[in-house]
Amino acid sequence: MATWLDMRQRLKKNETINKVVQEQFEKEKDHWKKVLQRIISIVKFLAKHNLAFRGSNDKLYQKSNGNFLGLIEMLEEFDPVIKEHVRCITSDNIHVHYLGHTIQNELITLLAHAIKSDIIKKVKQSKYYSVILDCTPDCIHQEQMTLILRYVNFSSTSVSVEESFLGFLNVNDTTGQGLFDTTQDELKSLGLDIDDMRGQGYDNRSNMKGLALKSLSTTCWESHVDNVKAIRFQIVEVREALLQVAKNDNDSKIKSEAKSLATNEFGDFEFLVSIVIWFDILYTVNLVSKNLQSKDMLIDVAIKEVKGLISFFEEFRNTGFSKAVDIAKQIATEMDVDLVFPQRRVIQESFKVNYFMYIVDQAIASLTTKFEQYKEYEKIFGFLFSCDKLKFFDDNHLKSCCSHLEDALKKNGRSYIDANELYVELRLLNNFLPGKYETY
Repeated sequence: MATWLDMRQRLKKNETINKVVQEQFEKEKDHWKKVLQRIISIVKFLAKHNLAFRGSNDKLYQKSNGNFLGLIEMLEEFDPVIKEHVRCITSDNIHVHYLGHTIQNELITLLAHAIKSDIIKKVKQSKYYSVILDCTPDCIHQEQMTLILRYVNFSSTSVSVEESFLGFLNVNDTTGQGLFDTTQDELKSLGLDIDDMRGQGYDNRSNMKGLALKSLSTTCWESHVDNVKAIRFQIVEVREALLQVAKNDNDSKIKSEAKSLATNEFGDFEFLVSIVIWFDILYTVNLVSKNLQSKDMLIDVAIKEVKGLISFFEEFRNTGFSKAVDIAKQIATEMDVDLVFPQRRVIQESFKVNYFMYIVDQAIASLTTKFEQYKEYEKIFGFLFSCDKLKFFDDNHLKSCCSHLEDALKKNGRSYIDANELYVELRLLNNFLPGKYETY
C-alpha cells in the first residue's frame, strides 16, 4: 500500500522514473483528443447542413474525395493540429488516422444516439406527445417510415412546441395494422408510453385510415385541385389542342388517343358536369385544409372551420348539382357539345343520385366523424382553448372542468394532474388576463 501511495503521489507530481515517457504519453493523448474534436466538429457541420460526407474517392488531395476530406484539407491550411495530423498521414508515420468511412459512420451513429436520447428526455419531461408518420421507398425500393415526435419543450428558459425527427423505420408490412405495429414497437423501444400519445398525423392515405389510432388529417383527395382547375378553366383550349394533335401528329397511336380524349371524354356532357362538381368540392376543401395546417391554428378555430365545411356540403347537396349542370351547359355550348346526358348510358337523375349525391354524402360523413372527434377534445380541454372563456368562468364551472380533465387523464386509477391545484393555478392566472373589453 505504501508503495502504491508513493507511486500515486509521484504520478501527480510527474516525478516517476519514466517521466519522459509519461510526458510523451500525455502529449500524444492531448493531440488525439484535439484531432477527434475537430473531426467531430466536421461531422456535426455536415450533418447540420444536410451535406454528403463522401465522394467517389477516399484519399486526401485527390479529386472527388467528398466534403469530409475536403474540409480536412481546408483546415490543414490554417489549423496546426490538423496540419500535423495530415503530415503524419501523408508521410506514412501513422496508419490509424480516423478519417475513413467506418469512423465517420461510427461518429454519426454516436451523435445520433446522443441527440435521440436528448429528444426522448425532453418528450418524457413533457409526458404527452404526438406522432407524425410518412412512408416512402428508398433507392432500393425498401419501404421506409419516417417518425417525427411533436411535444412541448420545457428544458429551455421559454416553453415551446417542437417537432423532432427520430429516424427512418424499415416497413415490411404496409397494411394499416403493419404500420401500427411498427410504430408501437418503436415507441416501446424508445421507452415512450403509447397511452401518452395525444395526436397523430399521417400521409399514407387509405392504409392509415384503418388504424386503431384514428387519422385526423386524411386530406389526400383534395391535393388534386390544381390538376382539376387546369381542366376546368382551360377545357376549350385543351380540347382544341387534342384535336390538333389528332390531326397533325405523325404517330398513329398518339393521334388515336388524342382523338378519343377530345371526342369521348372532353366531348361528353357528363364529363363536363363532373369536372365542374369536382372543382367546386376540391377548391372549397383546399381552402379549409390550408387553414387547418397553419402553424398558429387553434383547435377551437379548427372546430369552427370543419363545422363550416360541413355546412357548405349540406348546402351544396341541395343546390350544387343544378348549378354544375348550368355551368356545364355554358361550356358545352362554347365547345359545340350536346347539352344532354347520353341516354344510352345514364339519365340525369341517375347520375345525380349515384354520382353527385354519393360523393357529397361521403364527404359529409367523413367530415362529421372528424367534427365529432374534435368535439370530444373540446369537452375535455375546451375550457383551456381561449382566454376569453377562462376569464368569465364562475368558480363552480371551472372546478367542474378541472375535475373532468383529471378524470380524462387517469390511467390505472392514477391521474397525472390534480384538479384542485389546476383550479388554483387557473384562478391565479385570471388575475393576469385582460378584461372582457380589453385587447391583447
